[in-house]
Amino acid sequence: EVWINNRADAKPGSGTSADPFSGSTTAGLHRVMQGIPPDTIIHFGAGTFITHGIRAKNKWRISGAGKDATIIKLADGELAQSTPGRERCVIFEFDFQGFFQYFELSDLTIDCNRENQPAFTKHLKGYSLDAWIIASKSATIRNVRSRGTWANPGEGFPCHVYHDGSKGSQDRIEVSGCENLNPVGYLTAISVFDQGGGTVAGSIHDCTVTDHLNGSAFGSGGWRNFDVHHNLTRNVAIPIVIDTHNYYNVGIFANRFYKCGKWAILFNGGGVYENIDIHDNLFDMADGAAAPCLDTGTARVTTKI
Repeated sequence: EVWINNRADAKPGSGTSADPFSGSTTAGLHRVMQGIPPDTIIHFGAGTFITHGIRAKNKWRISGAGKDATIIKLADGELAQSTPGRERCVIFEFDFQGFFQYFELSDLTIDCNRENQPAFTKHLKGYSLDAWIIASKSATIRNVRSRGTWANPGEGFPCHVYHDGSKGSQDRIEVSGCENLNPVGYLTAISVFDQGGGTVAGSIHDCTVTDHLNGSAFGSGGWRNFDVHHNLTRNVAIPIVIDTHNYYNVGIFANRFYKCGKWAILFNGGGVYENIDIHDNLFDMADGAAAPCLDTGTARVTTKI
């Protein structure tokens, strides 16, 4: 268990609660995070921590002092024309060869610092800014606010957990109390999906997405025994997209979706969509929205409303 603060005394610290590691410089924070082993509880104190990007490790449990107190912010100029991969993520681990067993992130804000990234200000195509991307069999993401996410022009997933393609009954991914405010581009703001044809249980609940006119709030596939509930959207094109891979026993309930620009729920694919139960939601369609509230397209669906 380690503690990290913005120290003003220029001392590196030992990582205890009484003598926390210093995260007051970008280089110092990088050294600290590299040195923390897997299976560690990591406490960030209040303040803003500037990073080039934090590569997570298996069974890390990262927490802050609250969404309004702890900010982990991408450094200026991280995403430019010369950036390899044309993508930057603030907290990440995406490796098909080694999915985590578990990961946890809670009680902080992640700022992609969009306005100070040259790729964004120059409207470069094929670039993206992501807040948290984790490849894990199980995960908990709780009370995390994301700002400044962006994708141009391809489909983006700036806040998501990838499951590993298995069908393990013990795997569970929980996303709760999270926010993605004013994402820009064609992207799914908060998502959980299985990338390899498996399924995963869990939920997305008590989350908020606002002012996202070109994409969806919640998705994105491979859900089994999965609930999407008590979420809030406002000025979002499509609050929920049922899309990639198969879905079994999904509950969509007690959500409030205001000013939906296109559809409230879109079934957008050719997978198996079995026992999707939609009840007790508020769907408020925006003025001028031409599409129906719910669109199943050509998908073969078993749905109860």
